[in-house]
Amino acid sequence: MKRPLPTIPHMEISSIEFRGQPALRATGADGSHLTVALHGAQVLSWTTADTVERLYLSPRAVFDGQAAIRGGVPICCPQFNQRGMLPKHGFMRNLPWVQEAAGTSDTLRLMLRDSEATRKIWPHAFEARLDVTLSAGQLRTALTLTNIDRAPWTFAAALHTYLRVDDIATVRL
Repeated sequence: MKRPLPTIPHMEISSIEFRGQPALRATGADGSHLTVALHGAQVLSWTTADTVERLYLSPRAVFDGQAAIRGGVPICCPQFNQRGMLPKHGFMRNLPWVQEAAGTSDTLRLMLRDSEATRKIWPHAFEARLDVTLSAGQLRTALTLTNIDRAPWTFAAALHTYLRVDDIATVRL
C-alpha cells in the first residue's frame, strides 16, 4: 500500500535567469527550493529545507538554449538513447516549454505541444506535461504524454535523474 506524500500547503514560483537562460524557481513552505529550466523542462536543482542540494549538475553543462543540459533531471522523449531515428534521447529536452496552471498549489506544471518543427522530425500530434511537486523532504516528477493525433504511435520516455552523491561507497538502493 502506497502512503500519500506529505504535502507542502503552498509553493511560491518566480521567473528567474539561471546561467543566462530562463528558468522558474519554486520555494516550498518548508524552505525547500526547486529550479527548473524552461529549456527542456529540466529540473536543475532541488535543495531540501536543510539546504542540501540533492541533484547533480555537471560543471560542463552548456546553457545555450539549444543543447541538452547535462545533469539535474532531463526528459528523454519520445526516444531513449539512440534507439530510433530521432536525436539521442529524443527532441523534447531541447525545446522551450511553457508554464501552465497546475491543479494543486504545491505543483509546478510545464507543457510542450507539437509544432510544425516537431512534426518535421516526428510526425505526430502530442501534448507533453511535466508536473514537479515539492513535498516535505521529497520531490515528485511526473511526465504525461497525450496522443492528440488520429492514429496510434509508440514512444519511449525517461526522467533521467542525476542524483548528487558525496561518497559512492555509502550509497544504497
